[in-house]
Amino acid sequence: MTQTLDWADVMTRVPRERFIPDVIWRHDRERAGNDLVPVDRRTDPAVWEAMVAADGPVITQVDNGHPTDDGMGVEATSSCSDRDVVREMLELLAPVAGERVLEIGTGTGWNAALLDAAGVNVTSVEIDPELARQARARLIENGCRGVVVLNADGATVKLGELDAVIATVGTTAIPWAWVMQTRIGGRLVVPLNGSWYPPGLAVLERTQDEATGRLAGPADFMRMRSQARSRAVPLPVDLAPAHTSTTTVHPYFLTGDRDAAVAIDQQTSGIRFTWRSPDDSAEGVLWIYGSDSWATIDATTGVPYAVEQAGPRQLVDEVLGAYRWWQDHGEPAVSDWRVTVTPDEQTIQQR
Repeated sequence: MTQTLDWADVMTRVPRERFIPDVIWRHDRERAGNDLVPVDRRTDPAVWEAMVAADGPVITQVDNGHPTDDGMGVEATSSCSDRDVVREMLELLAPVAGERVLEIGTGTGWNAALLDAAGVNVTSVEIDPELARQARARLIENGCRGVVVLNADGATVKLGELDAVIATVGTTAIPWAWVMQTRIGGRLVVPLNGSWYPPGLAVLERTQDEATGRLAGPADFMRMRSQARSRAVPLPVDLAPAHTSTTTVHPYFLTGDRDAAVAIDQQTSGIRFTWRSPDDSAEGVLWIYGSDSWATIDATTGVPYAVEQAGPRQLVDEVLGAYRWWQDHGEPAVSDWRVTVTPDEQTIQQR
């Protein structure tokens, strides 16, 4: 019987800070637009060390490596992940020493280093050539000479038979190329992105003709470069509200309850939201938008909450309809969904 590896111990032996570059970025919420502010270890070591020591991800690249002349950024395009999420994913993958594992998204190289420390044969794929170069250098500096880092598109890379695949980038659909290369009985752990809400970690096992499994913990990873989207709100502001109504459902139940939000994501298409509250409280306005429509639920004036909708789609009606579907079906938990990937499609359905 294979002994379960203590990943917390591995992470202590291979600490994250060894793989973080000298320049990282933090959000300055008081700025508009390019609000990602650089923090340089060489000139501001205390802030750098505090950010790296804290829980949560660390932004390690902005705008695909092309910040403004003063170092500011608009979009975060690479990061070193939250320690707890990294540990959970490795525990779910449960690799065994000697196995051949494909990692999608090298980033800083830290995750690959953890796998290497566990005796796993790791091939890591990074689409950004500069990130790949830096990761190779850090891995060698830290004695991880067995890790192979490829500069390629992870969605299409083909390496032959694998024991497992782990992705450190999010995707809306798991490429069949990853499943096809995984041996029967092998595992895949992949963060799934959504439009309304990310479903979270898909934990799959390869069978003869498909890969099937479940959703595990929450995870909201940066998307694969081919699926990247701006965090800016593409609001069709030229559309005046044409429909007004009210609802007694507070926006929290649509966006803050993960079980409900994942169900809404499965029952709707192409809808995003932004919660706007001056003090991050329960009083604010939920903006909902699609490519040609927008809507709001105003939670600043008490129940019932005012609703405005504009454009050909009645977005609040769609979201509330999906919420009622979730309620009518017994309020299924995230763990009640089953993920199946075949050569032709990916489905997420109730068990």
